[in-house]
Amino acid sequence: MSTVDVDRERRRIILRGGVTIFKVADLHEALLALSRNDAPIDVDLSAVDHLDSAAIQVLLVAVRSAPVTVCGLSLSVRKRCRMIGLETL
Repeated sequence: MSTVDVDRERRRIILRGGVTIFKVADLHEALLALSRNDAPIDVDLSAVDHLDSAAIQVLLVAVRSAPVTVCGLSLSVRKRCRMIGLETL
């Protein structure tokens, strides 16, 4: 099971479990909710065991279009990113 938790006060999104196409809408909504101004947003992936390509795509768009920092990439998530030719997220 995966979860998308939002800490509005710290402007942080915490993802847990496997983040797949079925949770991408929740991630997208959380990013939109926190990006209403130009303040930085942190996305914590330290408790994520799997990201599919849909989740990676949403994170890439966020990083490229807003002040978003992705942190806590586990070994399995880094491997997945390398598999699709993405060295840094």
